[in-house]
Order: sequence, then structure tokens, then C-alpha cells
Amino acid sequence: MLYHLTYGRNTPSGYVEDIDWEMFCTEALDCYFDGYTIYDAMGTWKSQPEDTKVVLINTDDRLGIEAVIDIYKDMFDQDAVGLFTTPSMEFI
Repeated sequence: MLYHLTYGRNTPSGYVEDIDWEMFCTEALDCYFDGYTIYDAMGTWKSQPEDTKVVLINTDDRLGIEAVIDIYKDMFDQDAVGLFTTPSMEFI
């Protein structure tokens, strides 16, 4: 399955800075997955626009996906992380 995760960077106390994002990647994403793709986007949460990181992960590890969502929410006091799934991509 291809998972699309959307991580908003606004927090109740400020903003997820680049160094904080890199720490999350090292401490969470790298620990659970061999590879993933990240790109920047503009999202909106509760009518407030915010910088967003979109992470694409092709995996069968749904528990790993849920773990990295929970880690982000805990690390940065987030209400939610966006998640949608599509059929797996193919490596050709």
C-alpha cells in the first residue's frame, strides 16, 4: 500500500523548525522504513493555512505507519496527521 501522510508544521506553541523535522525523520521515519519521499506543500487546518510536509511511504507495515503518526503527534503536540492510501506503486 502507498501511504500519503501530511504533517502540519504549526504547533500550539509555535512551529516545527527544519532541525526539528530532521530529528523526527531520523528518530521515527528512518527507524521504521528503508525509504520514503518527502515534499513540501501548503495545507490548511481549522481554517488556518500552514506549511506542510507530505511523506509517501510504500509499505505493508500499517503498524509502522501508525507509530510514526503517533510519534509526530506526541513530539509536536498535534491534533492529527492526515493519512490516505492508494494501491502500491511499482518499482520498474
